[in-house]
Amino acid sequence: MLQLLILAVVAFVVAEGFSTSLCSGNPCGTGYTCYLLFQSDGYDSNGFQCCDNSNSKCTSFFPDGSSGGSGTNYLGGSSGSSGSSAISVNGDYDYCITNCKNGYCTYDGSMYVCNCVSGYSGTMCNTYAYDYCTPNPCKNGYCSSSGTSYSCYCYSGYVGSDCDTYDYCTPNPCLYGTCQNTVNGPECSCYSGYSGSSCDTYDYCNPNPCVYGTCSNTGSGYECSCYSGYSGKSCDENPCSVNPCVQGTCTPDGNGGYTCTCNNGYYGTNCDKNPCSVNPCVHGTCVSSSDGGYTCTCHSGYYGTNCDTNPCSVNPCQHGTCTTSRNGGYTCKCHTGYSGTHCDKNPCSVNPCQHGTCYDNGNGEYTCSCHTGYSGTHCDQDQCSNAPCAHGTCYPTSTGSYSCSCQPGYSGYNCDQTNPCDSHPCKHGGTCTPTTTGYTCSCPWNYGGPNCDNACDPNPCENGGTCTLDLWEKAQCQCPKGYAGPRCQTAIDPCDSNPCQNGGSCYRNLWEIKCVCVHPFAGDFCEILLNPCDPNPCLNNGTCYHDGNWNKVCWCPDNFTGDECQIEDPCNIIDCMNGTCENGMCVCPPNVTGSTCEDPLIDPCENVICSNGGTCVDGMCICPPDFSGNMCEDPVDLCTGVICENGGTCIMGTCNCAAGFIGTMCEILENVCDSMPCMNGGTCQSTGRIWSCACPPGFGGEIDCSRP
Repeated sequence: MLQLLILAVVAFVVAEGFSTSLCSGNPCGTGYTCYLLFQSDGYDSNGFQCCDNSNSKCTSFFPDGSSGGSGTNYLGGSSGSSGSSAISVNGDYDYCITNCKNGYCTYDGSMYVCNCVSGYSGTMCNTYAYDYCTPNPCKNGYCSSSGTSYSCYCYSGYVGSDCDTYDYCTPNPCLYGTCQNTVNGPECSCYSGYSGSSCDTYDYCNPNPCVYGTCSNTGSGYECSCYSGYSGKSCDENPCSVNPCVQGTCTPDGNGGYTCTCNNGYYGTNCDKNPCSVNPCVHGTCVSSSDGGYTCTCHSGYYGTNCDTNPCSVNPCQHGTCTTSRNGGYTCKCHTGYSGTHCDKNPCSVNPCQHGTCYDNGNGEYTCSCHTGYSGTHCDQDQCSNAPCAHGTCYPTSTGSYSCSCQPGYSGYNCDQTNPCDSHPCKHGGTCTPTTTGYTCSCPWNYGGPNCDNACDPNPCENGGTCTLDLWEKAQCQCPKGYAGPRCQTAIDPCDSNPCQNGGSCYRNLWEIKCVCVHPFAGDFCEILLNPCDPNPCLNNGTCYHDGNWNKVCWCPDNFTGDECQIEDPCNIIDCMNGTCENGMCVCPPNVTGSTCEDPLIDPCENVICSNGGTCVDGMCICPPDFSGNMCEDPVDLCTGVICENGGTCIMGTCNCAAGFIGTMCEILENVCDSMPCMNGGTCQSTGRIWSCACPPGFGGEIDCSRP
């Protein structure tokens, strides 16, 4: 079959004269694919190959009618833009004896490549790459040709496949909305709550902020028209809600105000005035009337409109107490010594007591209290006038009598007796001094008594000492503990002799001493060494020892503990099945629980399946940041609380800004000149999103200084 096919192909080749379309009509027949062969100079056609589609076996055919041996050849090619096309071969034939129509061929022994000249492509460089950018289809932009189509890169301010539509939406004129370009300009689709051609008007009336009224939008907010009886910015104020009428009934007036209808006895704008509240009836009881007035019922003794008139207020009783009467009059109760209707009469006013003080008896009479030395009804009698003192000087007394100051050597009431000291009555060197009634003795320190004949009177012993007389009647003192000296005048400190042994400290309690001992000594004077193990303080057959500081140490038998072996080990009665006992409690391993470690521990996360990458801890799901719920099944809206400005859209918590805006919240207007659109040293100038280039000399172009 292949031989017949070869003959047919050869005949076809000869008949066709190896035209440039050797493979046209597929001379290889059904089940085979035809591939052209080329000369090494890349131009004239030099034959073709027929390859079996089922096993890739190929046979080559050449202009002389010969055919190459059959074998497994891998021929292939691809066409594209200007460049090279390669065919992989398996054999010794030089496949660069081919025809690269608009290029040149290179061959490395296993592959030949057609390197196409500019504007051509394809396996044989026979496909012309059409320049779709000439003329420029991009009305306001740059054109880029891909061989089969073109792409437009628009100048700033233009959009559309051919840059033929002005971009009214950059910058976004819709303040709170999205923008769409139309033939008539931008069209805004406003966000909820906004309206207007530029979405710049906020509907402050949705929801209605006027609690008791109707809402109207204004340029910068809203205005409420309140229902009758209400007021305030939000019509939420009822002037009667706070009950301004203290003692009355409140009625709104429809203008934000109110009127009060007062209860009986009250008046004023807020019915808060009661004529009796200020107690106008000074000394009486106030009763208010319905017309806002009042009447006073006066207390006894007062009269006048306000019960403020009292006949006693001018003090008509000069030296007495005034008492009003029911008829508006008064009576006087006079002080002692005064009389008369107005208590203005006093019998002592004429000073009847010559040498004394006058006192009114209250009945129109008086009594004189005489000065010292005077007596009589009018204090006109002098007690010393008749010289009663024989050998001395007379002095009147306050009792209406007199006393005598006697001359030396005389005594007695009237100084008519001789000197009692002439007999030397004072013993042991005492000094005698005569008196009007006799004499007195001034004794030396160690004697006492009326005549200085007792050495213990007064007691010369100080600090509680006891006085006794010796054989010669001299005083001697017996001192209490802690004192010494002839008169027990010297205090003695019993701790001065340091009576406390073995480092004990001495303290005085009154005149007794007390020793505070250091461990391990005791006794009144710290003289006893204590044995901490005598008696044995260790319980439950514990053994007592003492350490180097004589402190007790108990060595306890098994099952007992404590400083004195007083605590029985609680672990003796506890059976920790799968654990160990410590201080009377079972300590269980990680996989066991229970008071005696008897229960296997069930993993709380065994049946918990956390979705979306959550992790189970102690039976609860710990969710990643973008999920929530008991099983992390609910996606978290990361855009909650994220407000993207200037038409930006929130995606997964991040703002995707509209063209011309940047920043975390799309709050920054992008400077279009930052991309340096002006070529050849041109200077960019921008106003908002509109830019233009100031070109240097020799350059121009539509707007970017790209052309000379």
